[in-house]
Amino acid sequence: MIEIKMPKDIRGYSEKLFLGLSLRQLIATIGTCLVATGIYFLCKGTPLEDWLFIIIVIPVSPLAVWGFLRPQGLNAEQYLGNILQSVVLWPEKRYYATENFYEDVVHEIQLEKEAAILAIKNAQKKKKSKK
Repeated sequence: MIEIKMPKDIRGYSEKLFLGLSLRQLIATIGTCLVATGIYFLCKGTPLEDWLFIIIVIPVSPLAVWGFLRPQGLNAEQYLGNILQSVVLWPEKRYYATENFYEDVVHEIQLEKEAAILAIKNAQKKKKSKK
């Protein structure tokens, strides 16, 4: 029987074009291969040949990150844009303060008790002054 996997959230779906890769992943793979091949042929006969792997990995890794990683469900440029906004453009310290609801209730009860005590004392003073 044919089985089709359905993502739980429709926003997680991306159309697969070639070999199970989305268009974004396919572009990143082709770009990675082209850059890696170009660097390999540039450095093949030079003394840098011993360091060739590191020389290839450094410029190729941003392309791979751009195509394959989706941190927090965002594309790389959306994620970097959010970081740029929160760290560089609008950095602000956010202070954490809590409100204790029960502390407010206890304070109101104490105020009511004090008001009641004052009312009783005023009533007693009025009775004494009338006598």
